[in-house]
Amino acid sequence: MRATNRAVVAPTPELDVVDLGPTSSLMEFDIDLAARTAWIHRTMPAPDGPRCLSCGAAHPCRWARWARCVLMGAGWSDAEIATEIDLRSSG
Repeated sequence: MRATNRAVVAPTPELDVVDLGPTSSLMEFDIDLAARTAWIHRTMPAPDGPRCLSCGAAHPCRWARWARCVLMGAGWSDAEIATEIDLRSSG
């Protein structure tokens, strides 16, 4: 992590769904960005276990966890997130 004038929050190993308040507080841009991030950082098989297709970290990487957290906070289910990733992968 880089040192900046702002407070630095270290990523946690497990990121559970966080209460982000009402869905209206999430802008459409945030939801679309999270959906694209979930697709970009989707899982791929590897000999040593699932890996992130984009960054190569053990899946789920921190970006995949962030995307899932935002989408779940917006009311998406695991099935809807998986469907969105499949749709973006096929098109």
